[in-house]
Amino acid sequence: MNDTMPENLAPPVLNVAYASDRGPSGKRQEDALMVDRSVLQADLLPPTARRFEAGNLLLAIADGIGGSPSGDVASKALLMALDSLYFSEDSSELLEGGWITPSFLTSVHARFVNVLENDKHTFGSGSTLVVAQIRDNRLCILNVGDSPAYLFHEGGIRLISHPHSGPPGLLARYVDAEEEGVYLSRPLTSAFIADRQSKSIQIATVEMEFPHDAGLLLCSDGLSDLLHESGLLRNLDWSISPRQQVEAWLAAAKGAGPQDNISLVWVRQGRH
Repeated sequence: MNDTMPENLAPPVLNVAYASDRGPSGKRQEDALMVDRSVLQADLLPPTARRFEAGNLLLAIADGIGGSPSGDVASKALLMALDSLYFSEDSSELLEGGWITPSFLTSVHARFVNVLENDKHTFGSGSTLVVAQIRDNRLCILNVGDSPAYLFHEGGIRLISHPHSGPPGLLARYVDAEEEGVYLSRPLTSAFIADRQSKSIQIATVEMEFPHDAGLLLCSDGLSDLLHESGLLRNLDWSISPRQQVEAWLAAAKGAGPQDNISLVWVRQGRH
């Protein structure tokens, strides 16, 4: 008797691969990744593959704001706040039908501020965020700032996150505080800021089907700024494993020009 379930009836799984590279010597790693319950930040995180049941999975990339006091601390602290709230016993009160929402991210922001704003070394630190929740062939993307999410399907690529700019006057606020060692050296996109006075964060939300033959890419702008959509699509190969695909995008980015921090998470559906 053959107890093996036919492949087309086997329960779906999510095949996930991820990596992070600080870039040239002397740069600080200001990206952080979240894959399920793992919050990861390292100068070099080699391409790694994991497999998850397709019932419910949370993935995220946080990109610390370069020029803010402690972008590396901010990105990791933000994902730790996300993890602690999402997996807490009280998370059902913050979610809607089990799904993440803008109000949930507002609570994450409050916890992030509480952790960092009272330390002069981390006050004013900032980070962008793109987070994906995958449940039963559905996908919810929330993003704050310019870290993108792309859907690859039917031979094309689609930007499904919504980069946006921060509220007017936010940059001036931190420039004025320069004598206290708190400043931003470039125009600020919408971001989580470790300052209770920064009350407004712009949160973009997308809910959609995640087709069984599609792929999802979350990345920091260190990858997207070098390869753009055309380069990401040109270096996509559906015949290779998710881990090999992450390796291919990293290699293409390193050959494309001066390198910033690069982090990416690639997801494809499959069967056991």
